[in-house]
Amino acid sequence: MSIDSLPVEVLSYLMEFTSSEFKLRLVSRYWLLVAEQRVKKVKLKLCDDLYDKMGTFPEVKTVIMTPGDEEAIPDLSDCFPNVSSLVVNVPPTKEISESAYFAKIEPLLSTLTALAIHIPEGRSSGTVGDGVFKTMTAWHLPKSAGGLQEFSVQGQIQLSNAVYMKFLENNTILSPDLCLYNVYRVFAWPSMVTDGIVQTLFKKYQHLRQVTIGSCLELSDDAFKYLRANDEGVHAGQDLESMYLCCVPHHMVGDKWLEPNSIKEHLPKLKMFRVASGRQFCTCGDGGCGSHVKVVEGLKNLGITWSHASPHW
Repeated sequence: MSIDSLPVEVLSYLMEFTSSEFKLRLVSRYWLLVAEQRVKKVKLKLCDDLYDKMGTFPEVKTVIMTPGDEEAIPDLSDCFPNVSSLVVNVPPTKEISESAYFAKIEPLLSTLTALAIHIPEGRSSGTVGDGVFKTMTAWHLPKSAGGLQEFSVQGQIQLSNAVYMKFLENNTILSPDLCLYNVYRVFAWPSMVTDGIVQTLFKKYQHLRQVTIGSCLELSDDAFKYLRANDEGVHAGQDLESMYLCCVPHHMVGDKWLEPNSIKEHLPKLKMFRVASGRQFCTCGDGGCGSHVKVVEGLKNLGITWSHASPHW
């Protein structure tokens, strides 16, 4: 397909569209453009020739893309100079050269405030992990940029504890006012987070409102010391509204930090608390379950929504 083969009315709509709801989806070897304004939609498969002639769209704020199996993420900074939210859906069959694949995101950091990378579960190859986080650790945030306030990497991740810790300690891309942090993989073994990693996360980013981490199979309650009274005087839970701990171990029981009085003082805005696994919190009444069901009762008594997935694991 060439630009000359597109209907004039479609080209006019494409070039004159000014809605902030405009989204670009990059699919397969083509660019699939989804333009939405109220109920009107235009979907186009755009080849490289058309992409080169698209021009600049300063109104575009959100880009959602799925690069093709043979492509790395392109440099979108010229077409979308004001994009603030980028979602990358990695194809299930993609063999990833991790550093090259994600390198072109860096030019967008001058305007990005939200980045999400989704990797399908159950991939037979091409697992994303250390290479991605090493690349992001090396990215340089422009002086004029405020950094990411929302950061999400989820799915088939195999991330070593050492690389994860270095990312949290040394990255410059996450804003000190980071409010959303979702980095997890279901059933990741060994555990993707340690007590030290969780402590570093909450100590460095003390304005988090939504957190999802996991797997948490090796965590103790000490991982959450900055969400309760502590000798360092760090109060990292004052803004926290929602937390999801994926794959919690049986020995993590909410000691001190999930007690009602501690929640009232140190987690005053908490509205939702979710876990996966953890028979100690199971309310079924069977033997071996519910040794710390009082934690669940305490949360509910405070009006906090409780959700428990796979309680018998």
